[in-house]
Amino acid sequence: PTHRATHSGIVRLDSPRLRLIADVGALCPDELPAHAQADTFTFELSVDGIRLIVDAGVDEYAPGPWRAYYRS
Repeated sequence: PTHRATHSGIVRLDSPRLRLIADVGALCPDELPAHAQADTFTFELSVDGIRLIVDAGVDEYAPGPWRAYYRS
């Protein structure tokens, strides 16, 4: 089944073994256009309850190895 939180743009697709959670809403808030690149087809995938592809997000703005890793 598909579940959609219409106010957030998040959808969840479930099958017996797979779960896909994806952001299919607007790219970014109108007041934060610089964040659009971080919101382009954001998704997470689980197989048999194990999260295989995870959106780590970005937890810092200062240049450095962790920011480069998160953004990769």
